[in-house]
Amino acid sequence: MKYFRLVMILFFFGIMTQCVFAETQSVSDTAELSFVDTGGNTKVTSLVVNNLLKYKLSDHILAGWKINALYGKNDNIKSAERYFTELRGDYLITERMYSMGLGSWVRDTFSGID
Repeated sequence: MKYFRLVMILFFFGIMTQCVFAETQSVSDTAELSFVDTGGNTKVTSLVVNNLLKYKLSDHILAGWKINALYGKNDNIKSAERYFTELRGDYLITERMYSMGLGSWVRDTFSGID
């Protein structure tokens, strides 16, 4: 659950960044939040958080940060827990050619990825 708190802090950091840089057109932020809680024969609870922050540093350099978190329970038994973050940098060499660097981290214990 401590990773969930970390993801939520990073999610709100992305929202606050958007508020701070809202007057400039070099920042874009896309955020999604989904919560489902159903009952009946099976009690299902799920929470999904997605955020994509893009920042244009110059005419040739673009940076992006993606965050994804998924948490799910079926009948009060944890059935899904996945955390993902990715940093990406693009450098435009010409109008048709660019270079890109990418770093990511994934934790998905239900799929065997620690």
